[in-house]
Amino acid sequence: MDIERLRSNYAKILEKINKSAIKSGRKSSDVEVIVVTKKVCAEIINVLNELGIKHLGENRPLDGAEKKACVKTGFVWHIIGHVQTNKAKAVAHNFDVIHSIDSMKLAGELNKHLVPIDKKMDAYLEINISGEESKLGIKPEQLKNILFEIRSQFKNLNPIGLMTMAPISEDPELIRYVFKNLKKLADEVLLKSLSMGMSQDFAVAIEEGATAVRIGTAMFEGV
Repeated sequence: MDIERLRSNYAKILEKINKSAIKSGRKSSDVEVIVVTKKVCAEIINVLNELGIKHLGENRPLDGAEKKACVKTGFVWHIIGHVQTNKAKAVAHNFDVIHSIDSMKLAGELNKHLVPIDKKMDAYLEINISGEESKLGIKPEQLKNILFEIRSQFKNLNPIGLMTMAPISEDPELIRYVFKNLKKLADEVLLKSLSMGMSQDFAVAIEEGATAVRIGTAMFEGV
């Protein structure tokens, strides 16, 4: 494992974040870096701790649970991938934040498993802002009603913001509108946190208001 390469990659990411944050009139500290570890072993995750990284993102609940049992404490664990309702218990017990609430059914299942362990979980609602049929997520026009229902019925979930998956594009400028529209929607429902932007487009996402970026490829390139 090349720890110096990891250190260098992280430094480049932070530099890019700082430049984009300044463009948006904010500070780099306003942006949370979630390092996506879905293809990374426990040994490398422990090195991330040494670099000062605290937020980890996993796509699969059971994979994340297995890794969590093998690494140092002190990390904040985010589930960022689609969660099937039969995996809600694993999420409730092993993760701190969920980025992919895409239905009332999932919200209900997750809340059901949070209540017995007296745990509250911060949650992002996943929005299909681009309108792609292949994308999961709540339709923008459904958001206000679903947000109201979650707050009314599921007290162990704390909706803090919105998340979206932008279309894959070699030119981030072509998908800037996705981030801009998610920010507009979040403002309409008075949510301040925005989980948007990945390795290929996080700079543009930050310029448009991202408060959390999910970065995997750029972190582990060449490692």
